[in-house]
Amino acid sequence: MSNTAKQKLHLFDTHLVAVVISPDGTPHESANGYLTEIATRSRSATGDTVRSYAEALVTWLDFLARQRLALNEVTEEQLAHFRNYLQTDTAGQLAKSNNTTRHRLAVACGFCKWAQLRGRFESPLGQYLLLIARDGSGHGNWRGRGDLRKGGMSIAPRKEGRLPRVLNQEEIAHLFMLSPPLYALIFRWCIATGMRRFEVCSLKVSDLPSPDAIDRVQGGLLSINVLRKGSREQTVQVPAALLHETAWYVRTERELPSNDLYADFIFLNSRGRPVNRASVSKVFRKCANRINSDATLHHLRHTFSVHVLSLLDSLESDRPINSLKVLQVLLGHANVQSTEIYLQAMEVTSDAVIKALDFLYGATL
Repeated sequence: MSNTAKQKLHLFDTHLVAVVISPDGTPHESANGYLTEIATRSRSATGDTVRSYAEALVTWLDFLARQRLALNEVTEEQLAHFRNYLQTDTAGQLAKSNNTTRHRLAVACGFCKWAQLRGRFESPLGQYLLLIARDGSGHGNWRGRGDLRKGGMSIAPRKEGRLPRVLNQEEIAHLFMLSPPLYALIFRWCIATGMRRFEVCSLKVSDLPSPDAIDRVQGGLLSINVLRKGSREQTVQVPAALLHETAWYVRTERELPSNDLYADFIFLNSRGRPVNRASVSKVFRKCANRINSDATLHHLRHTFSVHVLSLLDSLESDRPINSLKVLQVLLGHANVQSTEIYLQAMEVTSDAVIKALDFLYGATL
């Protein structure tokens, strides 16, 4: 589906649905029924959730086809073989990461349990999953948390803890020196606000405060409302200097939109269309390779998080600050208790947060 088509779909508040095609060219009825239900329950604004479920489901169906197994023949043993298949370097392809393996196992189990509940097809695996299921939603939210066992062996791989990757000041300076102006500004938004790439690419001119409001704030933060992960509108704290630079870019350097549909997007490419996430990642990868860095675009969010948390913990204050909760608000994580929002709203405007975000923005100049 083209980017233009996706934008038009969003205008009508419809769900993005992936379609699985069988080898004979016909739609796979059961797979598409499952994906449609996932799509209608998903809150994703980008369609990434449905896309990831579809990719996992295709991998599972392809594995079964290679094993010459029908869906109604699948057992726990085949699921264990599937796990081994995902974690083995085969045919010159790298083994999947633990996170990817867990997700694809979860989707395979969710699909079989859903089919069992909906009467699409029955399987030994589906029957077993219903027996051990903690909830009866049939939504396919099994996450492989070690409760699916056979002979004492956990089906899901052990989850390894991974430390965040933090860029040092030299890496930051070199990366931004090599970045094209448009992308350097996008990267500044990522590292100075902790926003995800799709959140930055989706920023609108109408999201920005008025020029007068920006000018009134000297060295502080301004709040803007943006659409974050899960289609949740949340408040983001942005350094005033970054907003001023962005407003100047919009007035003097931004490409003319190719049509009215894109008129409100801040970041437009040379064709007057919104910059997409893939191009942002591609440009960052190219710049990182030039300085022999293994950093990825998401590591800008890691750098934001660790630096803010470290500075908050190191500063003394007359009023104690709950650093983790402040960071939770700044990152837009969903599991924030409603009763704590007001306390956090006071803390995210503290001098410590202002110093942390101003430092990160300044390091990119």
